[in-house]
Amino acid sequence: MLSLLHSKIFLKMSGGIIAVVALFALSLLIFTVPTIDRQIYAIESRAARTILDNVLALAEQGENSLTLLRRGAQAAHRQELRTVLDLTESLIRARWARVGRGELTETAARREILDTIRKLQFRRNDYVWISDYDSRLISHPDPDLHGADFSLVRDIRNQLIVPPMVQAALLGGDGYHFYWWRRINEKEPVEKLAYFRHLPELEWVIGTGVYIDDIQKQEREHLAKLIEELRQNLKQIKIAETGYIYIFDSAFNMLIHPNQNIEGSNFAAQQNPTDQQPLGPQLAAAAGREAGWRYLWDRPDDPGNYHYEKISWIHYLPGLDWYIASSVYVDELRSSSVALQKRVILLGLAILLLATLGALLFSRRLTAPLLELSRLAERVRRGDFSGRSPQLRQDEIGQLTATFNQMLDQIQDNINNLDTKVAQRTAELSRALDDLRELDAMKSAFLANISHEMRTPLTSINGFAELTLAKFGKTIKPLLDTETSKVVKTGEQVRQNLEIISQESRRLTALIDNALDLTTLEAGGGVWHMEPVDLQELIAEGATEFAPRLATAGLELKLELAPELPAVRADRRRLAQVLANLLDNAVKFTSQGGITVRAEADDDKITVSVADSGHGIDPDQREAIFEKFRQVGETLTAKPTGAGLGLAICRRIIERHGGVMGVEEGPNGGSIFSFSLPR
Repeated sequence: MLSLLHSKIFLKMSGGIIAVVALFALSLLIFTVPTIDRQIYAIESRAARTILDNVLALAEQGENSLTLLRRGAQAAHRQELRTVLDLTESLIRARWARVGRGELTETAARREILDTIRKLQFRRNDYVWISDYDSRLISHPDPDLHGADFSLVRDIRNQLIVPPMVQAALLGGDGYHFYWWRRINEKEPVEKLAYFRHLPELEWVIGTGVYIDDIQKQEREHLAKLIEELRQNLKQIKIAETGYIYIFDSAFNMLIHPNQNIEGSNFAAQQNPTDQQPLGPQLAAAAGREAGWRYLWDRPDDPGNYHYEKISWIHYLPGLDWYIASSVYVDELRSSSVALQKRVILLGLAILLLATLGALLFSRRLTAPLLELSRLAERVRRGDFSGRSPQLRQDEIGQLTATFNQMLDQIQDNINNLDTKVAQRTAELSRALDDLRELDAMKSAFLANISHEMRTPLTSINGFAELTLAKFGKTIKPLLDTETSKVVKTGEQVRQNLEIISQESRRLTALIDNALDLTTLEAGGGVWHMEPVDLQELIAEGATEFAPRLATAGLELKLELAPELPAVRADRRRLAQVLANLLDNAVKFTSQGGITVRAEADDDKITVSVADSGHGIDPDQREAIFEKFRQVGETLTAKPTGAGLGLAICRRIIERHGGVMGVEEGPNGGSIFSFSLPR
């Protein structure tokens, strides 16, 4: 190679080839790069607008389906109201026909009809009412409204309610009427669509209605489903490298956005960092622009630096009051052209390099062994360690090949030994697991058997201790009152010892009951009476039972129960057992302050918590206290009363109901024990 550098012919030929190739490459850059940039930018822009148009078409389809749903729902509810009154009128006329047959007097028939209609209910507390010509409700399921004069009663929009329906019924026979009213057992009024009908034989106007929010609920559910479908579709859409589609409404609520921190928020107050003007109106004003709207923004990798140009194309969908917008960095639209420019430049350099190095034929000899090593490495990546490289040369490449073969030998040996060790350890762990399962079964059986065996003698001890204590107080103590002080003292000590025997036997009996209960729960046995349980009533009963203990301890009990708390399907006795255990622990470990019981519900679950103002629980003990025979504050010299089974039983009861139970620190100290049950 050094000798070629001293040859004039080699230098002239190589210089000429390099000059020709360089001139060709320069011409290619000058004449083709600008055209490529313009064409590719136009193509990327059209692609971005096409994607936005496709999303708009999807949204329009959703809008059409929502419109059809709205019309169908209204028509269906109107027909349902007519059907309800058809059935009601048939019932009334059947009862009134008995008057014509002489089976009932008119007064008795009217009273029987009014009582029957008043008890009719359908759907969600919907009902049928009856008014006379003076707008007095002579039949209504609400005791506060039954018999009420509605001739002057108005709704929240100051519109008369019953008189317009009575007048329209007298003129046209039937009709529809909108007004605002509250449901039975609810406080807030909502808009209602009523259908009424005239019964001239009885001089009555009957009516029923449907609350508009029942219709709107279907629309909201369909709209939420539409938004979710669009959200899932938009997740699959990407414009250029990081561009995306987002949707917001005219109130600037962000309905769909790939950034979870932005989606669901309102950006009405957000300003354009360039001109400090509200960003939302600027986006809305750009809707429909063919050229889109350009603005400056920051990048995820350069936050706060608003120097990067972005472009948005925006469509407005009036039916849903949505703005559907795309957002993409301008330089990303040009990224394809930039990449192509780089390829053109690299192509020119490659041609120049090939022209310069074309005579170096030894490259094949240089690259052949390397390609062989690459193929061998690919086989290794797929898990095949059997191959070896045959390229043995007396140079650096030969040394590399030999080293690579030695490495494969070592890896193969390690893998073979590792499989053997893993198999041995797996077998050992399997045997240890079987032993642990057998020991656990033996422990449960022993605990159950010994508990059953201890119950009978303990019952006898407790019974005889109480019987002896009663006879002592009735027969012996009156005799001791006449004896010497030493005899009286001895008698009192005997009485106290009997009380201790009775108390401790009852305590041991409770421990055995808890052990049996826990064993039954762990084995999945026991009888469970699942039924709807009113948590408000259950909590109130528990608070009433603990009121004397709270008063004696000088503690205050607060109940913070959410209104209209839904019922849960559960075993009432078991839930009462859980609540009683939590209240008992709260009283036991609270010396001053108070105890708060809370109950609240969300869409998925109902949560009940018992918070105390005691000394709290160390973080490293919060999970351990739910283990069997574990108690808070347990030391070698002091141990709380109880056996440490209550919380373990409570957690298993809640888990049997499909819920979860835990404990956390209160905001002002103390502990908060809570459990959640599925709705």
